[in-house]
Amino acid sequence: MGDRGFYAALTTAVFLVLIVNIMQFPGSELAELFAFYVFVPSLVFLISLVIYWNTEGSIRYYSLSFSLFTIVTFLINLYHFAGNFVVLKIDYDPEPLKLFALIPVISAGSYLYPAVWKYLKIKDIALALLISSALVIGVFYPFIPITLQEFYSEPMVFILALLIFMAIFINSFFISVYRGATRTLMVSAELSLILLFLAQASILYRRLLGFEFPLVDISSLLEELAFLTLLFGFYRVYSTSLELPSIELLEREILEYRQKLESITGYKKFFENAEDFLFRLDIEGRFVDVNSKIGVLLGYEEEDIIGTRFLRLVAREDRKIMNQKFSSVLKGNREKFRLRIIKKRGDLLHMDVLMWPWIERSTLKGVEGIARDVSDLIEAEENVRNLNEYLTILNKILRHDVQNDIAVIRMYIDLAKEGEDIDIATAMEKIDDRVNHALSTIKDVKEIERMLSVGELVGVNLSMILTKRIQEFSKDAKITYSIPRNIYVEADSAINSVLHNIIQNAIFHNDKEVVEIDIKVEEKDDKIYVRIADNGPGIPDSLKEMIFRESFKGETTGRSGLGLYLVKETMKRYGGNVWVEDNIPYGSVFVLEFKRSEISEDFQRISGVDLE
Repeated sequence: MGDRGFYAALTTAVFLVLIVNIMQFPGSELAELFAFYVFVPSLVFLISLVIYWNTEGSIRYYSLSFSLFTIVTFLINLYHFAGNFVVLKIDYDPEPLKLFALIPVISAGSYLYPAVWKYLKIKDIALALLISSALVIGVFYPFIPITLQEFYSEPMVFILALLIFMAIFINSFFISVYRGATRTLMVSAELSLILLFLAQASILYRRLLGFEFPLVDISSLLEELAFLTLLFGFYRVYSTSLELPSIELLEREILEYRQKLESITGYKKFFENAEDFLFRLDIEGRFVDVNSKIGVLLGYEEEDIIGTRFLRLVAREDRKIMNQKFSSVLKGNREKFRLRIIKKRGDLLHMDVLMWPWIERSTLKGVEGIARDVSDLIEAEENVRNLNEYLTILNKILRHDVQNDIAVIRMYIDLAKEGEDIDIATAMEKIDDRVNHALSTIKDVKEIERMLSVGELVGVNLSMILTKRIQEFSKDAKITYSIPRNIYVEADSAINSVLHNIIQNAIFHNDKEVVEIDIKVEEKDDKIYVRIADNGPGIPDSLKEMIFRESFKGETTGRSGLGLYLVKETMKRYGGNVWVEDNIPYGSVFVLEFKRSEISEDFQRISGVDLE
């Protein structure tokens, strides 16, 4: 039954009650007694009992109290109705039992009151007190001239009126707290109790003040309207929900909502404070939500990225694998893979991505994921690969070059032991050459080892380090130089070996009686160039690139070309380069290209990097 149908039925029922009470049709008294005093209370009893069984929490006892109230009323009225047809031999007036019928209603209200009290507002309490006070004062004001002795002549009616008023007073506090079906029931109960209270007051008006209402027995009319209101109230609950929302249920829902809110708040804090890039994509692959880390890692604003397809941020070469993994996740799988992501300024960032299905209420909404910056890991992996390669080279040097030198020395020693006819002076010269070659190789290995000491790139004072290297070789060559002060480049401790190797090569391969070396440092934009020129024999064009290869060996010395190879690799690690040019009129010029750095020596000292 909808709202309109319900109120139409209630209005019709009230109208019929008024017609029956005013018109007093012949034989209508028994029908009226049965309908409103037997049938209606029995219906209220049954409906309230059904609601009691279908309700949880303490509010169910409120429904049960009216079930007890109506069953007692029903039995009393049934006794009176049956007396019209049979002679009852019970010499007892059951009317006083109505006093006991109200006890469950008052008790249920008192039981609910402690749970309701903490939700009451001051204005609700004040309003309830005001209405209750106005009701009792307005009703009993005409009885002021009446003495207590006269009141005591009608004790049952007076006490019943007071009990009903107590029920009205307690029930009035509940209406402002409860909602939904419970409030509907309590409003109908409150109206019913007020009508019953007015019915008892009308009896006192008639008996003590002699006041009679024309045309109608007002007490009967009010009592019938009271039970009719109660019936429609309970039926309204029965026809809509069958269950009364209790305080306990509301508190449980509030607690669950609070826990959910705390969970959401905690998730949001985690989402925003996570060190990684967290995201949600819809089924089309568009960003639905991202955390603030996207600005730190990729340079995008959150509002700019929402609604954008993730694929647009993926490097073109990785888009195929992104599509494959995204499709796999939409099928219910978890996928972990590596992508190159395009930052806002255009450069690439290596990221490990973990994605899984985003499901809410059993519905696939899209994809959730975490992306972590692994650029440092990629760099570390590259360094490990380089170090393994360098270690292989060192092993090759020690295993091949030094082993060959030792084999030659061993051969001459064995020949001498066997008494072979050999030139001792020649043999000693050969052994001396091999020993010097082995010592030179070991020295090279030590220098290579220094270049393999990979450290964090910091701002290195090139001017200071280059000056120290010049002082180191000043006895072996005539060195001129032009070096500006406080030139800083990005490097680490291996820069010492780079400069040492280039200057040493210029001296070692020089065929002039006086070795001349000229060193210049030039600045151009964000680059620093170190030019090391010599007056040696020069390097043919065909060898200018080959000398930097790992497999290169000098034609005259037979020495490994690993020094220059590692210089090349170290300069690449610095973000720079190295090459060789012709010197005019003769000789070679080795050019070292560094990236300029603005970091001072204070940072080097704080960072703890050993540059010596």
